Amino acid sequence: MKPASLYLSALLLSAGAPVVAVADGPPDAVPTANSNSDAATPSVDAGDGLWSRIKPTADIRARASFADQDGKDESLAWTLRGRLGLLATVTESVTAFGELEYTRTMNRQGYQAASVHGLGQNKVVIADPESFELNQLWLAYGANDLQLKAGIQRIIFENSRFVGNVGWRQNEQTFDGVTLEYTGIENLAFKYGYVYNVNRIFGSETQTLNGQKDFDSSSHFATLAYSFAPAAKLTGYGYFLDLENAAGSNDSNNTIGASLTGAFPVGSSKFSYRLEYASQTDAADSSLDYRASYLHASAGASFAPIDITIGYEVLGAGDGVGFNTPLATLHKFNGFADTFLNTPNIGLRDFYVEIGGKLPLGFKGTLTYHDFTAEDDSTDLGYEFDIVLVRPVYENTTALAKAAFYNAEEGNFVDTQRLTFQIEYKY
Repeated sequence: MKPASLYLSALLLSAGAPVVAVADGPPDAVPTANSNSDAATPSVDAGDGLWSRIKPTADIRARASFADQDGKDESLAWTLRGRLGLLATVTESVTAFGELEYTRTMNRQGYQAASVHGLGQNKVVIADPESFELNQLWLAYGANDLQLKAGIQRIIFENSRFVGNVGWRQNEQTFDGVTLEYTGIENLAFKYGYVYNVNRIFGSETQTLNGQKDFDSSSHFATLAYSFAPAAKLTGYGYFLDLENAAGSNDSNNTIGASLTGAFPVGSSKFSYRLEYASQTDAADSSLDYRASYLHASAGASFAPIDITIGYEVLGAGDGVGFNTPLATLHKFNGFADTFLNTPNIGLRDFYVEIGGKLPLGFKGTLTYHDFTAEDDSTDLGYEFDIVLVRPVYENTTALAKAAFYNAEEGNFVDTQRLTFQIEYKY
């Protein structure tokens, strides 16, 4: 490792340096290990004139990312991501939205952007390639507790563990398809999605690795949630993935599961919990033959201004194949160093503790510790510390710094350190 520059950056981070980056959530939200960006769809009120029915949107994000990993050379990426869109109210029930997305870098050869550019230099991957593409283009209908949307769109189901937009990356993941939400029955919510193409994070340039190309798809997602009370919501789900790209169909799988979530006050404090289990098998044209399970349990407490969460997530393996969530916002889970974006063939157990809250000078932040072991044989897979600092700096503008320090133990993994400084404006 070459730690000198990392230690200097970490010192600036811990001192609350103002040149920091945008949060994975709204500026007034405390960033957490499970935070996610871009979850909201913009809205505009209907008006009498044409121009009153059209609203421009913008999301500009400047980012500096540094990565160091044993066995590779350091990467440094200076990237600027812009999204420009128009949201139109066609009628009281019909809206339309179109959005272009571009990402540019000052140093194409300063880092390896997955398999897009900066190749052949043995550098650490920072998966923010240059790109220019149509990010979203959809038509939506909403009336009488029914929401229907068709076109290229952002899709996030539940906590994005199975289907998400990968909002942390400069080029987000979007989907070509149809989504439907119905809430017309008291305490009951149904959501469905059909996707025929997945526009992945690797951008508009030609990738050299077939496994990083977009997915052709004939996939179905469905959730049914019933709220017993504010303190208990039971959600059943099914994700039926029929995926294929130039690397083949082995990402296809069927996952069926359920979660129980809730939050409740106790005096001046607030407690929350999550209990979840799922089972997965190969599907469609996959050449694999496996069955694997998933478990997630967490408990949180808010003692203003401090929030504490303790969790345990298990991604199993069957016949040498790890539990696979190829459409998830993977960066949210199992550490920001991105070591475990793919579940090892011996499975993964992640015990984590997260402490977050308000800090001096208007900052909010979190510190998260992960302890990783194999699900099959309890092999010690190392540990990780993650730090996030967030601060609003101007109206609609937020700064964020994120650091991840992964230390490997056994297994075929290596020490990895990542630092990101970012500023983002949304309109």
